[in-house]
Amino acid sequence: MGNRNQGFSPVEVVLVIAIVGLLALAGWSVYQGQKEVADQASPSQPPEVNDSGDLADVEEYLRSFEVDKELDTKAIEDTFAQSN
Repeated sequence: MGNRNQGFSPVEVVLVIAIVGLLALAGWSVYQGQKEVADQASPSQPPEVNDSGDLADVEEYLRSFEVDKELDTKAIEDTFAQSN
């Protein structure tokens, strides 16, 4: 009978290593992209409020967010002014 070699040839081993390497590189790239998105989305800790003097820091912190800059807060401010 013929010579039947068992096992993997060097070409098959290199091919498997290359495929695993490409999958690892793609996974790492996706992980880094998600990590950067998560870092951008999570805001820093808000300042601690211990007395009324700290409210200016909190207001500055809240205004730093890109929420709706076109929002008309006149009615809210008027209601707040009336309650004080």
